[in-house]
Amino acid sequence: MKLDSFIKNLGQTKVASAAAPPTKTAAETAAPAPAVTSAIRAALATIEQSKTASAPNSVEGDLKKIASETLAVEKTAEERHAHRLGEVMADGFASRLETYRAASEDLLSKQAAVVEGGAVSAEELALVKMARENPEAFLAEVQKGFQETMDQTKEAAERTYAENFDETVRTIHKKAADHYLAGYSIVAELAQTG
Repeated sequence: MKLDSFIKNLGQTKVASAAAPPTKTAAETAAPAPAVTSAIRAALATIEQSKTASAPNSVEGDLKKIASETLAVEKTAEERHAHRLGEVMADGFASRLETYRAASEDLLSKQAAVVEGGAVSAEELALVKMARENPEAFLAEVQKGFQETMDQTKEAAERTYAENFDETVRTIHKKAADHYLAGYSIVAELAQTG
């Protein structure tokens, strides 16, 4: 709206100013100001019509574009974060593994001296040697032992749960029956006295 009034004033000002100062030449005063302003008005009218016709779509399109750009930026940031996190974790694992390797070498040398004194069993020493020489096999043995222990623990937990569940259900039924009978006797007394 303001732009339209500005253009109207611009056309009127040029016409008024062209008539007022006598110093301008005929070519300057005959400048196609009305043609320019009518062309600008026509262009503005076209823009206004296209804005009113496509305003919801352009806003929706703009919002979708902004959302997709934001999503892309967030996805890139998440990928970078995950990559950095992976690097940090891998470095930490490698550092910790090196610490364990150095400690196992130190422990192995100390245990070799202790085994001669009889403080460490040969089986324990064999495990330490296995961990040092073949870490994959040692890890497999540890995982196998862990899985066996977890299976035994799960079986024991299921047995205990079944035993305790039955006892708990019996206790709940007994308490519910006791409360029901107490309530029934109270209602029966009230019915007799009332």
